[in-house]
Amino acid sequence: MIPDGKRWAKWSMPSKATYVSLWVGLAGLVIGVLGGGLSVYFYLNPPASAPTPSDEYVRRTNPVHLRIERVELMRWLGDQEDSINVTLVNDAPVPVDNIEIDLGDGTTFFPRFESQEFKATQGRLSLPARSQMKVPVAGIDTLGALLSKSICAVATEDPGFQRPASCKKSAAMDWMLMTVTVRYATIFGERKTDHTRIHVYAIPQEQS
Repeated sequence: MIPDGKRWAKWSMPSKATYVSLWVGLAGLVIGVLGGGLSVYFYLNPPASAPTPSDEYVRRTNPVHLRIERVELMRWLGDQEDSINVTLVNDAPVPVDNIEIDLGDGTTFFPRFESQEFKATQGRLSLPARSQMKVPVAGIDTLGALLSKSICAVATEDPGFQRPASCKKSAAMDWMLMTVTVRYATIFGERKTDHTRIHVYAIPQEQS
């Protein structure tokens, strides 16, 4: 309680000194608690510092880039439909994390395929150093329904005039160029994006 002027004037000097000391002590306690809290916060969340020349040398001499080595149609155990799968390759001597993959036509991304094989990852994929991994990116039934076509083959390179073997049963065949977009994080704090074009072949649904 803060005394008014009349009450303050009636207090003895020892009482006034005790009252002032109480408030000084409380202020010191608050400052101490705040200081301790800030110390703990900055200990757990240190401010980002500029990379040292050594850090920059390591980053530049270990460039990280994910490439798609192969694309194929297959069905994972437990899935209800075949899917377009890409083989991701990490040639770098460091791992990559938080990998996200999307298939699109240049203007929009198609729905991601939720394979039972990768359900436990909850969309958080990682790839160790100098390793590769096969990942489904789109279900062919779902994609075919959006395009009103039946997907019959995929490839990283155009076979030219040679028709893919899985599409030979149909005289009519459509060829589409799509883009696989791969986003990921490196141990150097970078967020990178790579794009790879793939060839998708389809036939009319009534001929599938």
